[in-house]
Amino acid sequence: MVLVSVIIPVYNVQDYLEKCVESITTQTYKELEIILVDDGSTDCSKEMCDKFAQKDPRIRVIHKDNGGLSDARNTGARQAEGKYLFFLDSDDYADCLLVEKAVTAAEKFRSDIVYFDYKRMEPNGDIEVCGCNLPEMCPISLKTNPELMLQTLSVCAKLFRREFFAKADLYFPVGYRYEDLGTIPKFLLTADSVVYLREPLYYYMIREGSITTGTEDEKNYTHRKKMVEGVLDYYQEKGQFGTFQRELEYLTFYNMYFIPAREMIYHDRKSPYVKKCRDLTVKLFPGFQNNPYMKNMNKKEKIQFWILEKRQFWMMNALSWARKQSDRMRRR
Repeated sequence: MVLVSVIIPVYNVQDYLEKCVESITTQTYKELEIILVDDGSTDCSKEMCDKFAQKDPRIRVIHKDNGGLSDARNTGARQAEGKYLFFLDSDDYADCLLVEKAVTAAEKFRSDIVYFDYKRMEPNGDIEVCGCNLPEMCPISLKTNPELMLQTLSVCAKLFRREFFAKADLYFPVGYRYEDLGTIPKFLLTADSVVYLREPLYYYMIREGSITTGTEDEKNYTHRKKMVEGVLDYYQEKGQFGTFQRELEYLTFYNMYFIPAREMIYHDRKSPYVKKCRDLTVKLFPGFQNNPYMKNMNKKEKIQFWILEKRQFWMMNALSWARKQSDRMRRR
């Protein structure tokens, strides 16, 4: 069995850490190096990490000053020794078969990256299986399947070959949110072989008040802008912008305008950053509305896009209210 390095950044997650670590120590695949990167925790997480390491010799703890999620991931990746890398956020958890199935696929197809599905766990108990629109269990790449760029960007829903990861020399941008947005599209440009495993093996927990559900419009806008522009610059530098222009256009639309605008409207439909997000998207890609990938949006997304373009933001809130009422009725 080849060694797999599991990197878990830890920062003030004492209520979730035990379940997260247990989901790895009980994997059916046993040849693991489990790296807990304590990123300057101020709660009991630090002591919990040390106790876990005392119980399981596969666990190694790195204590460091707080530098953020990207810095913790980078620290773990640089010290990892396994053939493969798997990043697990400390408030999430993994299916017990995740490593075994991902490694089996990686070894069979000699893959640089293995994609797999995940379950999005909402605070209200709703569960959504998030998958990809990709060929299953066969080697693909961005050149053969450019739609790869438009699948899930979460680094946690992937397994990486460590040699590929190090050779790409692409580490997570320190000090910024949406680090996966700024990193995964770059990795895809350098990957020779990607394989997709259609099975939900990761559990992504949505927490109230988390970064992704927060209301810091200015910071979120600034950080998204930095990540998107970094990706576009990278493709320009590599001479691949023209080749993947349609994919980069849709990536920008979806992550710079569509997603953040919806989030902003739900808490403040008068936020000036909704317009800023759209204006930047238009500046980068003036004709983004005609992107061919628009046809692949589902019915709900098409309605939301129409609302955004018509600036009928009250309708977005009304639809959200109706959905919540329906959820309450369903749970009774």
